Amino acid sequence: MKTFLLIVLQLAASGSDAYFTHKQLAGRGVEFDPIARPFVRTTTGQVAYFGSTAAISIAVPYELRKHRHERLADLASIAAIADSATGAAQSAIHQ
Repeated sequence: MKTFLLIVLQLAASGSDAYFTHKQLAGRGVEFDPIARPFVRTTTGQVAYFGSTAAISIAVPYELRKHRHERLADLASIAAIADSATGAAQSAIHQ
């Protein structure tokens, strides 16, 4: 149940980050994340970038759990959720 909740939170945080980034860039805003900046110039790039980061943020903890590293998997999940939530908040503030 905890794993399911972490996955749902990750998808919600990634979705919010994608939504607010799209909204910010549609209003002629700027992407502040230097890693995301080259990929999020188009809607297709945004879908690819945020989809792949969400997939990676779910796959890494899965692999850690598979190898019996539960605490590290939880830490990786929480860090990814915090990263996406921070990105969403940053984009929402600077619209």
